[in-house]
Amino acid sequence: MKKLLFIETGMGIDVHGQNVTKAAVRAVHNAIHFNSMPGIKELLPDQNLENMRVNIKLGIPEKIKIS
Repeated sequence: MKKLLFIETGMGIDVHGQNVTKAAVRAVHNAIHFNSMPGIKELLPDQNLENMRVNIKLGIPEKIKIS
């Protein structure tokens, strides 16, 4: 299936600014945490959630120089 079904956005930060992976994981978790998609299984091949693919795009701001 190559049809866009929904778009979610989320925000994640690493409060210490040392781990961009931690921030990315938090952003993805934030984006999907409160969603309910009861009919999604019927749209997937073989009605199997194992066949679901999720594409994630991360937007990371450039470093800001503080003077």
